[in-house]
Amino acid sequence: KGQFEFEHWSTWKTQTKDENSFNLFQFKEEIEYGLTEHAQLGFELPAWHFQTGPKDEKDGVRLDAIATEIRYIFLDPVTDVVGLGSKFEVGISEDVFSLEGKLILQKTWDKLEVVYNANIEAEWESEGDRRYSVKHGEFSETIGVSYEILDEFFIGGELLHEAPMPDWHTGEPQNLFIGPNASYHAPFDD
Repeated sequence: KGQFEFEHWSTWKTQTKDENSFNLFQFKEEIEYGLTEHAQLGFELPAWHFQTGPKDEKDGVRLDAIATEIRYIFLDPVTDVVGLGSKFEVGISEDVFSLEGKLILQKTWDKLEVVYNANIEAEWESEGDRRYSVKHGEFSETIGVSYEILDEFFIGGELLHEAPMPDWHTGEPQNLFIGPNASYHAPFDD
């Protein structure tokens, strides 16, 4: 309660089946504030990305959405058998309006953290003159494991499964990603 937190994410995606010159670098920063011992309010600064290839798309820096979120912790991941939390987010950009809900399960043992997220997202995209008229959904889930190798510095791995639902219909090809993670958790000094 009463504390601020700053988070930064960097993600690199490369080389699709159809395009070997594809590289996508995504960046997102967020400031969170503890409203109570169990509730946090977050503000995403304008997210942005840089993309190279495919040849028919413009390379360069592009701004993405801004968003706000509220998180609530029902059960503590350290003191309870398993931690349970939820997050609700609203985002908007020039071309997309989105709503996102997430269920978070986490368990922390001393220096080891295991986290599972189940996520459902709804998006309305602009098409031509019609603002926010094309609707899509996506279900995704992640599982991650991190270990504190030095004070406040964690390394680990993550698995991400995405199931896109254009126009809220299933049957589209699904995605599976796996990779390393690293994080630094340090409190701001008062």
